[in-house]
Amino acid sequence: MGGNMPGVSVISDVMAESSLNLVAGLVVTLLLLVVPLVICAMKGKYGLAVSGIFFGVVAWVGAIRLAMPESYWARHFYSEAKREKARERFPAEAQRLNRYRERGPSGA
Repeated sequence: MGGNMPGVSVISDVMAESSLNLVAGLVVTLLLLVVPLVICAMKGKYGLAVSGIFFGVVAWVGAIRLAMPESYWARHFYSEAKREKARERFPAEAQRLNRYRERGPSGA
């Protein structure tokens, strides 16, 4: 007779399988929900990112659409031609950001 009680190995196998399912579920959640939220924020679409917390499809829409012209995403991943297209798409946003940059953070 071994030190194991009958049925213990079956329970440990079930627990190991459920742990793998948990990890797989977390990875899928990360890919389908968190990644689009982060991309929305990097594109300067903070409203869509917050809405995407509650409605995941909204985060995907924000992640796929054109970024704000002066966002982190646009500065690092867009060519100048694509940034110009973004400036045309969001003229008020570009003007507001340029005014802020000219005055500086203190507003003086």
